[in-house]
Amino acid sequence: LNATYPENVDDENPLFIIDKPYRVGCCCCPATNCMGRNYMEVYVGGVCLGSVREKCMCNCRVAYAVYDTNDQLLCSVERCACYCECMDVKFEILTPDGEETGKTISKLFGGWMKEMFTTNDNFQVEFPDFMNTIPKKLLMICAAMMIEFRHFEKKDN
Repeated sequence: LNATYPENVDDENPLFIIDKPYRVGCCCCPATNCMGRNYMEVYVGGVCLGSVREKCMCNCRVAYAVYDTNDQLLCSVERCACYCECMDVKFEILTPDGEETGKTISKLFGGWMKEMFTTNDNFQVEFPDFMNTIPKKLLMICAAMMIEFRHFEKKDN
């Protein structure tokens, strides 16, 4: 997956690029290794702003870590592995120390008709106070895209 905005390929200076290299998905390997878990990087002007990495959790939770360009942990995004798609699905945003922020990344329930007959999903990202710069906000949007890709994207057989 490589996402560029705007999508026009002829544009020499896209606003941002999200690169998701192929990963085999082994929970025992780090996300930065090609054998490891899911991993996305965000680029603006050819400069990497940071990454979103799937964490290895063996406690019935799913979790993602958001890192800056210096590989410093900015926050984690977590929730229970079980959820019902017939309501909003919220992922809690935690500080690097694991403290709750009261903010979430949520997949919003679109209603029965929309959920049954379309593939469109809406997400709401609540930015914690410490994620107040544009690069950090872009990384949080990337985390929402990772969540959509991992949990709500329907795969064809």
